[in-house]
Amino acid sequence: MAPEHLLSIIQAIGLVYVGELVLSFLYQVVYALWGLSYLPEARTEMVTSKVGVVTKLVEILRGVQKEKVVRVALACLRNLLVADTAASDMVAAGIVKVLVGLQQRKMADEDIPDG
Repeated sequence: MAPEHLLSIIQAIGLVYVGELVLSFLYQVVYALWGLSYLPEARTEMVTSKVGVVTKLVEILRGVQKEKVVRVALACLRNLLVADTAASDMVAAGIVKVLVGLQQRKMADEDIPDG
C-alpha cells in the first residue's frame, strides 16, 4: 500500500471528530484502520503520524456509545501496542480512565468481555 493512501485514511479520522459525520462512516473509518493495523508499515505510520491516530482512537472510545465502533477501536489499539510509543501515547491520551469507564458499562456484544 502506498503511503499516500494510508495518509488519506489517517487524515479522514481527523475529520471524524471535526464534522458531524454519521456513525456508520465512523465505523467504516475505524474498521479500515483496524485492517491496516495488521501491517507493520501501517502500524508505524499510524503511531508516528502527526495526526495523532492513537489519540483519536481513544477519543472515539471516550465519546461513542455504539458497541461495534468500540469493539473495532479497541482491536485497532491492541494491534498498535507493538509499535514503539503506542502504549505511552495511549496512556497520555487517557486510555486508562476510558477503559475503566468501558469496564463499568454493560456490553451486549459478546466479543467485549465483562470485567
